[in-house]
Amino acid sequence: MSKNILLLGSNGYLGSKINSQLINSYSVYELNREEIEGLDFDQGELFFKGLTFHIFINTIVKYQETNSIPDIIKSNYLLSFEILNKIKKSKDFKIFHFDSFYSKFQKSNTNSSYLLSKQNLLDWSKIYQKKEKEVTTFVLRLEHVIGFKESDKKFNGWLIKKLKNNQSVTLGPCIHSFDFIHIDDVVKAVILLIETLKFKNKFNYMEVGSGKSYQLKTFIQKLKLKLNSKSKVTFNKNTHTDLYKNQSSIANSKELLDLGWNPKSDLDEIIDLIL
Repeated sequence: MSKNILLLGSNGYLGSKINSQLINSYSVYELNREEIEGLDFDQGELFFKGLTFHIFINTIVKYQETNSIPDIIKSNYLLSFEILNKIKKSKDFKIFHFDSFYSKFQKSNTNSSYLLSKQNLLDWSKIYQKKEKEVTTFVLRLEHVIGFKESDKKFNGWLIKKLKNNQSVTLGPCIHSFDFIHIDDVVKAVILLIETLKFKNKFNYMEVGSGKSYQLKTFIQKLKLKLNSKSKVTFNKNTHTDLYKNQSSIANSKELLDLGWNPKSDLDEIIDLIL
């Protein structure tokens, strides 16, 4: 019997990638942002009455720069627990939430509502796990995710668009290092965890990255070279007020690697796949 998956954010970048890989093997029930905003949480088990779900995946996220604080709170953690409280769950139920590597640096930026919401997601996930002891929970801390046709509202997509159009780009020093992880490898990690039957721990907080880090400046220069761009790229002194965004990071993904996960780690290969 096919397992039922409830996927939130199915029309988003990560959600759509996960959906495309799961839809042929599982019964995927999708909820996008617009549908979720129209839900009445006082109406019992939503419109999934009679269904038993085996897996819950929430890929919805909102950031501080463009959203109100209530929207961030609801999207980044409250929504998950509202829906989890309304659906019927199987005995082997699995939950997937996503964190950002920027959470490592929360203490250096206590004014970020986005980072606070991610910390709250982690804390409430632990509390939920204590109440729902049979559920297996995964909070996946994603490193610098990169993929094909990213939105130009995000740094990677914005930069590629600028370089393709041969426009000038002015940035900070970009001397910090990122662990670049291709989005397809993130999806493979999720599928691997779905298909692995038993885990030692019921609550699992895992880092998802290639295990290699590259200076952001190197990434930008390689992109420019591969695109044969004539853009003038200027690296200035650091004037960014959100210093946590200029922190270096590298993942320890031993738990996933021990399960057989094999992410791409060569920066040139990853760049070729996104262009």
